[in-house]
Amino acid sequence: MYSRRQDRKILPGPARTAASKLLAGATLVLLSAGASAGELALLKEKILQLEQRVFELDVARSTPKPRETGAVVLSRGQGSLAEWHVGNGSDEHFPKDSGFTFTVLPTAGQQSPALEVAAQGYVKADFFSDFDQTNLGTTFTHGVGNDARYQQDRGFSTTAGQTRLRLRASRKTPVGRARMVIESDFFSSCSGDKCYRLRHAWGAWDITPEWTIGLGQFWRVGYDQISGIRMIDFGGAAGEPENSRVAQIRLNYVSGAVNLAFGLQAPNTSTSINTNAAGIGAGTDGDFGNTPYKDTPNLPRLGGHLVYEISPVRRIFIGGEIQQHNMDMNASGEEGPIPLSSDSTIGWIASIGTKFALNDWVTLTGRVVYSDGMNALIASAGASTTVNDTGTGIRRNTGWGGFAGVGIALSDRVAFNTQWGFADPSDKAMRGNGISWSHIHTLHSNILWRPVTAMRLGYEFMWSQKTNGKNFLASSSGAGRKRNERALRGQFGAWFFF
Repeated sequence: MYSRRQDRKILPGPARTAASKLLAGATLVLLSAGASAGELALLKEKILQLEQRVFELDVARSTPKPRETGAVVLSRGQGSLAEWHVGNGSDEHFPKDSGFTFTVLPTAGQQSPALEVAAQGYVKADFFSDFDQTNLGTTFTHGVGNDARYQQDRGFSTTAGQTRLRLRASRKTPVGRARMVIESDFFSSCSGDKCYRLRHAWGAWDITPEWTIGLGQFWRVGYDQISGIRMIDFGGAAGEPENSRVAQIRLNYVSGAVNLAFGLQAPNTSTSINTNAAGIGAGTDGDFGNTPYKDTPNLPRLGGHLVYEISPVRRIFIGGEIQQHNMDMNASGEEGPIPLSSDSTIGWIASIGTKFALNDWVTLTGRVVYSDGMNALIASAGASTTVNDTGTGIRRNTGWGGFAGVGIALSDRVAFNTQWGFADPSDKAMRGNGISWSHIHTLHSNILWRPVTAMRLGYEFMWSQKTNGKNFLASSSGAGRKRNERALRGQFGAWFFF
């Protein structure tokens, strides 16, 4: 039997009032009918049970039911994926507030979204004005000084090939989260600037809060994603990382200020190792015919890096990679290639870089890299290997590279950036691998303006000087003497973000 005190505790006001009226009405009916005391007690017990049931139904109606599936929300920006650093220090052109995100809200008992899919993209138009060379192409560094015949000529060209699309996703799994990115542009060499090119196709699985495993095509493990300034020129400064993206499997460990990664990657291959000083190699008519010597590694490339984060705007990068080089040398025969000899060697590369904000307006950046047999990973440092003088083995080319830059925020919409870079391949590296300089220096300076959220405009001035080395091939114009060649370019760039 319930007491009145218990009734007042259990029942809400409306239910208690309705039950009391029902009890009073029923009591009057029974009294008028001459009901006994036992019948009245039984009726009271039934009515109190009814009151309790009314209360339970009222509580159940006011409590929201757990969702079996989350609601889908469309919003501007990149959601939580905005903090996933996919670009690099000199190439991160996507603003965090651009694009849009589909978010599947968390179901009952979950704290984070079940699924996020974020899309970004922009149209980019570039206009080039060359002031003393006409053959520089759509990037500055890699075309500098290829032919002295074009010195002091003027040229103008355009491209929209750097138009870019990016799709990122983050999905909750029973064990951690899975993250994916697909990014592409149209800056392929297959036919000018009109070919689709895959930049990233990457999947990462956070198997624990500290450990992440990744597979697909992404920045190579020894690639410096930290250093550099934002440029309009796609090629960037001499000494910057080259051959940036590669298929791989990597393991990342992140704890506090430390980000450690190591992995296996597809090797950087050379289709042929060209003529050396002795006239032996591809494309010659010497004793070994014109069969190309191919550098075809048969082992994966190893890479690793360490990023130490002093603060979100002050970071240090240390990275390196090692790779096997393998070459089978053949002579031309009437019935096909004739095996002559083979050789194998190990090349390596190491770099250190930083990006360090002095305050809210000024940021410094720099990088130094050295290669012994992996020059192809340094912009403007030539090929990684050449044939030795006897034509019986591989020569590992060596070289230095690096850059230093500063970025200044003039306002929340205007920024000034400048960066000097250098590449200094050894004289032996010049022998027949497509370069003719002993060192090269570049300077990029730009002003970037974001007049509205959907646009960025900028103008960049570029200067370069390269010095021909003592091993400049005899077949080249101006061989055997030192000569400086300079190039000047102005480039206007416009981004339209969706």
